[in-house]
Amino acid sequence: MTMNIKNELIKFRSGYMQVEATNFDEYLRADDKDLTAFGFWYLTPRFMKMCRPIHYTDGLKFCSSFDEVYDYQKCRWPIQYFFRHFLWDNLRSFWKRRVMGYYGSYWYHNQIARFFNDRYKWLRKLIPYTHNCLEMIYRNLCFAIVTRAVEKDKILESMRWVESDLSEVEDYFKRAHHIIRKELPETKERLAEALKKSHDRIKEAHEKGIPERVQYRYIYSEAEAIDTEIELLEAEVIEGLAKNYKFLWM
Repeated sequence: MTMNIKNELIKFRSGYMQVEATNFDEYLRADDKDLTAFGFWYLTPRFMKMCRPIHYTDGLKFCSSFDEVYDYQKCRWPIQYFFRHFLWDNLRSFWKRRVMGYYGSYWYHNQIARFFNDRYKWLRKLIPYTHNCLEMIYRNLCFAIVTRAVEKDKILESMRWVESDLSEVEDYFKRAHHIIRKELPETKERLAEALKKSHDRIKEAHEKGIPERVQYRYIYSEAEAIDTEIELLEAEVIEGLAKNYKFLWM
C-alpha cells in the first residue's frame, strides 16, 4: 500500500511526464489509472509539454491536439478543470503581467524563488570554495551537464519529438553517457592496477640492472598508455559537448 501511495505521489508531482502519448488518440486509449493520480487528479499528456519548446526552434510536431485535450479534460473533470486551468492560470497570468510586471517577476524569480527552488544547485556544488585546477572544474562541469541531460532531463527521449534528423546528436549523448558511467571508471581501475604493478617494477629494474635512462619507460609504460586512453575519452566527451551544446535546451 505504501508503494502505491509513493507511485501516486510521483505521478502527482511530475504531472506531464506520466501519460506517454504522442497524440490525442493515444491519450484517449490510455488507461484511467494512467490518466489520473489518486484516481481523480488528471494528468496532461507528455506531448503537450514537449511541443512547447519545439514550436520555437526546430519544427512543430504532434501539437495540433492541444484544444482537443483541453476540451476532453473540461468535459470529464469540469470542476477540477475550472480551478486548475481556467481560474488558476488566469490569476497567475494577472499577477505576473498586471501586478508584478516584467521587472517585478524578474526580481521575484532571481531573488526570492531561488531560495525555494534553486535550479542550478547541482551545478554550483561542482565548484569548490578552495583552490582547484580549472581544467578539473571544466571537466567535471562538462561531465555533470551530459549526465544530467541524459538521466534527469531525458534528452534522448525528447529528440524523437523533433522532425529533423538528430541521429548524430543522439549517438553522441549515448556514447558520452556510456563513457562517463562505464568506460572511464573501468579505465581508471585499470590505471590504479597498472600503478601498483609499476611500484613492483621499480625493484625489478634495479635487480635486472636496467639503465636509468630507460627505467622510467620500463616502469610506467603501461600506466602511461592507460592514462593517454583516459585523456582521449575525456576529450571525446568535452569536444562533442562543445559541438552539440545547443541541443541541451531539450
